[in-house]
Amino acid sequence: MLRIRKCRFVLGTILSNVFLPHLSRNLEDHPVYMKIMMISGLMLTLGIAIFSDAISSILFSGNSDEISTYMRILSLWIIFIFIRNATGANYLMLVGREHIYKNIVLYTSVTSAVVGVYLIQKYQAYGAISVVVGSSFIMAVLTYWYYVQALDNKR
Repeated sequence: MLRIRKCRFVLGTILSNVFLPHLSRNLEDHPVYMKIMMISGLMLTLGIAIFSDAISSILFSGNSDEISTYMRILSLWIIFIFIRNATGANYLMLVGREHIYKNIVLYTSVTSAVVGVYLIQKYQAYGAISVVVGSSFIMAVLTYWYYVQALDNKR
């Protein structure tokens, strides 16, 4: 399961890092980059969710039904990572609002770790999955909100 999760994270990070040098010199191209990230993230999210049964049966010999369910839920995490990368690391940090992005990641991570102690004890794998998806959702929403504010202030 870790292999699949890591693969999804790495792809979002690779796309983010590929465009970062270009965006640092040509921030006006950010809307195109944003579309690429959203389409890629959405395609990966839907692809993993739709084909989770086939993927889990190929990669895991036993208990692939349970793993498929985990994959389906975790697939939501993909689009949130893509949103966070596109609006946080590749926008807020480039327009001098890195402190906002840092605080979003820091406080969400610390809060999620504290909440995770309870949820993982009570709900095991589903608790861990909810912490990962929930914290990524919060980070994505907050970075997107500050991204929109930064765009409005720029106009």
